[in-house]
Amino acid sequence: MSRIVGTFYNAVALPAMAMWLRAASLVNRKMRQRGHEEPLAIQRALLLNKSTTRVLFHAASMGELEQCVPIMHSLTKLHPRVELFVSSTSPSGHAHAQSLDEVRCAVYQPIDTKRNVRKYLDVVKPDAIVIDRYDVWPNFIAEAHRREISIHLVNATMPSAALNRFLRIWVRGFYRLLTTITAVDARDQEYLSELTGLVVDTLPDTRIDRVIERIGAPSELILQLKRDMLITVIVGSSWPADEDLIFKAISSINDPQLRLIVAPHEPTEAAVSRIEEHLSITRLSNATQETREHIVVDSVGSLLSLYAIADAAFVGGGFGSGVHSVTEPAVHGIPIASGPHTERSRDARSLEAANVLHKVASIDDAITWLRTIVLDPQRRTEVGERARAFFRNRSGSSELYAHTIASSLNEQPRSSE
Repeated sequence: MSRIVGTFYNAVALPAMAMWLRAASLVNRKMRQRGHEEPLAIQRALLLNKSTTRVLFHAASMGELEQCVPIMHSLTKLHPRVELFVSSTSPSGHAHAQSLDEVRCAVYQPIDTKRNVRKYLDVVKPDAIVIDRYDVWPNFIAEAHRREISIHLVNATMPSAALNRFLRIWVRGFYRLLTTITAVDARDQEYLSELTGLVVDTLPDTRIDRVIERIGAPSELILQLKRDMLITVIVGSSWPADEDLIFKAISSINDPQLRLIVAPHEPTEAAVSRIEEHLSITRLSNATQETREHIVVDSVGSLLSLYAIADAAFVGGGFGSGVHSVTEPAVHGIPIASGPHTERSRDARSLEAANVLHKVASIDDAITWLRTIVLDPQRRTEVGERARAFFRNRSGSSELYAHTIASSLNEQPRSSE
């Protein structure tokens, strides 16, 4: 069965994928961008002579790459001379990789044909490969293994293909070629260990380390908006259903201490104007040190800094396909609420179990959360400290990953003293 699936993958699935990418590039801006940038990136890589140890980090898109960044930081502290390459499959990941100072070259992961993979590895020449989460390609893994390149799967979760009984044996075959597999929790460790028959370690998600890195430098302009006499609730990555509920709850309570800062998931002019119709509010771009009223965020990139001046957070998405990231507000040590759909977020489920995140399904639920936790100084502090401790106690994975990667390289690490 494994051989049949492998033959189908190489003879049918990969050619179909190539055709789809070519067709998509005609109508999809991002696919067209990838088609333009991919050969240019490889040409840049060809011009870089290899003079030291090289590690290739692979992450499908920008979100996964962010999880790799603290590992890169830790690795370059151990091995200052190590050269970092980054591959991705999306233009957003590629652009982000190019913006990172420690990355010498950013490339695209090619379509996984045997010929593409051989040519790609001939150019990139990694001494070790680090793959984030689940973007594991069989021909790429097989060729890297044949060349005796160590391959480390970090922040690993169970691949969805392995849940299919027809694909399971095939997936097992190339997952067993990985040098190390480290899962994000005990559940995925059990699944991956059963799948591969290998020893699978567990470490908390390195995204926690990345958030802790980033909160160390909040925007000074944002910090000036903090008001000690007001209780600021950030409505982060919100959608209309989130906004309507929290607006009605705030109106019902009518407490002058409460101030909202609303950051729509997509801060388009239409989204910002809609919020202005429902609430007396100032745009962030017009806010000053004297601004005391509610604020609506009308640009991207400020949400993480905004959590630094928040007393509580209502994270959006919980009335749709699933709540957005709760890690950022939790690391800042503030109480969190969201809509009811948290099942797709492992962090949200964990924070709910720790009585840090409170799910609200109605206006009455939101009013209860605001009155009993947000407006109660003692409860607000208690819940916030639980949130901070929850993730602080799960930080440090990146340094451990760096040591594992370093052990597969020939260079001796620099002393940490």
